[in-house]
Amino acid sequence: MKVKVKERLTREEVERLLSFVPRPFPPRDRPRCDDPDVNEMEDLLAHTVLLLNSNNQVILRAQARAREELRTKGYVERWVTKSVADMPASTA
Repeated sequence: MKVKVKERLTREEVERLLSFVPRPFPPRDRPRCDDPDVNEMEDLLAHTVLLLNSNNQVILRAQARAREELRTKGYVERWVTKSVADMPASTA
C-alpha cells in the first residue's frame, strides 16, 4: 500500500530549486511551407516550446511556495508517495 507523506527538502535541494533561472523560449511563428515534413517538424517544435514554457511557470510557482515556506516555517516541505513497508513503524 502507498501513502502520501510530507517530507522536508534538504538544504541542497532548496538551493537548487531557488537558484534555477527559467529562460522562456520564443514562440515559433513561422509561415507554413509546401513540404509537409517541414510543417510536421515545425508543429512538433512549436508544441515543445509550449511545454517548456509551461514547465517554467510550474518551477516559478514552486520557487514562490518555497520562499514563502522558508520565510514562515524556516524549511520547505514536499509531498511524496511512499510504500507503507518503507516507512518506520511509528508512522505507518
